[in-house]
Amino acid sequence: MSDDGLHYPKEIKPFYMRLNDDDRTVTAMDVLVPGIGEIIGGSQREERLDVLQTSMARHHLDPKDYGLVSGPAPLRHGPARWIRHGL
Repeated sequence: MSDDGLHYPKEIKPFYMRLNDDDRTVTAMDVLVPGIGEIIGGSQREERLDVLQTSMARHHLDPKDYGLVSGPAPLRHGPARWIRHGL
C-alpha cells in the first residue's frame, strides 16, 4: 500500500477495482480496526472494458457470467468513472 493509503497491490483486491497507471496497484481504501479488521472499504471501479476483461481472466472469471461481451461496455453504471464505499 502507498503512503497515501489509496493504492493497494492488485493481487489482494477484487477484479473490478480500477488498475492504476503503474499496472501494479488499484485505487482503493479501507478503514481497518485492530482486532476486528475492515469495517469500511471502497474503491474506484474499472470502466475500461479491455482492462476489466484482463483482470477477470487473471481471476479465472468468465466475462459472460457477468454480462460483459465485446463491443460497448454494458457496465451496470455506464462507462463513466465511479467510486463506491460500503460498510
